[in-house]
Amino acid sequence: MAYSVLHLLEHNEYSIRESAELALNKLLALIVAQPDQHLSLFRVIESKVLILLKKSKDEMVMRTLLSVLRTLVVRASQLKAAT
Repeated sequence: MAYSVLHLLEHNEYSIRESAELALNKLLALIVAQPDQHLSLFRVIESKVLILLKKSKDEMVMRTLLSVLRTLVVRASQLKAAT
């Protein structure tokens, strides 16, 4: 599921990217709630977002990815505090 959501972050249509971002935020909230079970998934999401950001050429997609990256930073700090 996480890979599907990450793939949709690259979509040309804003509403699909926005929905994907919301779904990813829910996944990240789940990871923070149960870090011992999902920490590796967090690392996979983090690395995939960075890869997408590097290869993206579309400005609007990059904005979405930067927003997701900001959320990842916040969630990472929450994970660090939880462990």
